[in-house]
Amino acid sequence: MSKRFFEGAQHAARYAITRPTYPPELMEKIINFLAMKYKGVYDYAVDIGCGSGQSTELLSPYFQKVYGYDVSENQIKEAKTKNKISNIEYQVSANNAIPHANKSLCLITAAQAAHWFDLKQFYSEANRTLKQMGVLALYGYELPKIDGENSTQLNEIFQTFYKKLLPYFPPDRLQIDKKYADIILPYEEQIRDESVKIKYEWNLDRFLAYVSTWSGYIHYMQKYPDKNIIFDLRRDLFKAMKTENENEPMKIYFGTFILLGHKNMLTYESIIIGQRVEVFRNDKIVYGTVLYKGPIVGRHGIWLGIDLATPDGDNDGTLRGRVYFRAPLNYGIFTTIDHIRLASDFPRKRKSVYRTVNKKSIVEEELFGNTDPLVLPPPSTNASISNSKVTLSLKNPQERPNSSIFCEKETRYPLPQTLAKEYDYKIRKERLRKEKMMSKQIDTTEFTFAPTPSIPPVFMPPSEVDRAKRTGFVGMSIPRYTVVYDQYDFLE
Repeated sequence: MSKRFFEGAQHAARYAITRPTYPPELMEKIINFLAMKYKGVYDYAVDIGCGSGQSTELLSPYFQKVYGYDVSENQIKEAKTKNKISNIEYQVSANNAIPHANKSLCLITAAQAAHWFDLKQFYSEANRTLKQMGVLALYGYELPKIDGENSTQLNEIFQTFYKKLLPYFPPDRLQIDKKYADIILPYEEQIRDESVKIKYEWNLDRFLAYVSTWSGYIHYMQKYPDKNIIFDLRRDLFKAMKTENENEPMKIYFGTFILLGHKNMLTYESIIIGQRVEVFRNDKIVYGTVLYKGPIVGRHGIWLGIDLATPDGDNDGTLRGRVYFRAPLNYGIFTTIDHIRLASDFPRKRKSVYRTVNKKSIVEEELFGNTDPLVLPPPSTNASISNSKVTLSLKNPQERPNSSIFCEKETRYPLPQTLAKEYDYKIRKERLRKEKMMSKQIDTTEFTFAPTPSIPPVFMPPSEVDRAKRTGFVGMSIPRYTVVYDQYDFLE
């Protein structure tokens, strides 16, 4: 679940002494966010990847009991040695698991540690142990910056030193430089805050003591034990300070970043079929629509079958030979409610959406852009219209300014208003691209259309909508043959 660094006893002791501590106002922001929705007792909180306890101590005034967990025995030993707060307990936790009961924690924090985690497992543990509307808080601090006189030159020297060590940092450490921009909390309600700063006045030796705890510096010295570049940094910084006093204080500040999320109030009862959701999958967020809710073969509990907007799934809605819903291959996925949140801004990767045309029918209309109108290619289909006993041979239907479609005998069939309104705004480029996806040889298909008022609520695939537009009827279709091209349209 996490990677092991900072394990040596000597390193753990230096880490506890030299690393910056977070100001109280940072924890106040976290507690205020918790209080917005959580109205229960503030009984238990945990700090994952607590190290030697710098951030864990900030939780003590707000909760009855606080637990700090870390994979490093030496870090936990150091934390226990300096701990003087009665309601804080430190423990070694294998793989940073959270050894607490389901829905028992008000707050879970991880300070300067989440970039080491296997986030998929960590989020699963957090969802399991957090109470409803409990909070997950991930935060950290950036590289220090030097303020005051000669700060520009001093910061340039420090950045040059950092870039030299950059190849020796573990790759996951680079998330700190991005301020966790690539880390997405698995909750619908979340915020980011970067307003708090950690400020110090350190002399040169105190500042370099902090730098000496960097994992990049330690790895560099392991490879080049004869090159102590930190002395070169000290010489260059002291020269740029333009002072003769080696204990001259420097104004140092660290920018901070906080990611806060409330655990969802979602329940299986509140999830409806057709609900658009965001799914946390393989360390990223993917979008989809819930098409199934219930038990599935070979697994316990209630599961959700989701049709994804992108091919990030595992199946097509079929599991062990049983069909639960229909989706293209690799667009279907089964997951639990702990791994989803309601989608606030759903990207329409597929080119269609269900819309109500009238009280009698539901059809699928295409999403058009405001570009040039398009002349449809001549279809090779014949349509027989029931109740009228008239067979139409649909050859070269012409487009008219009033959005009506004319057949061979100039018999006029006006389109429904919602379809006609958008018919004139079809995208030429998208239509031509779709035609390239079609087979060169399209099977002859015969459809029977019924007048709109007699149609029960049904869903029509895009291919049938096209024919409905050409013929002027919206209704149920009974295909005798299958159209050979894919029924899904995708936007580039």
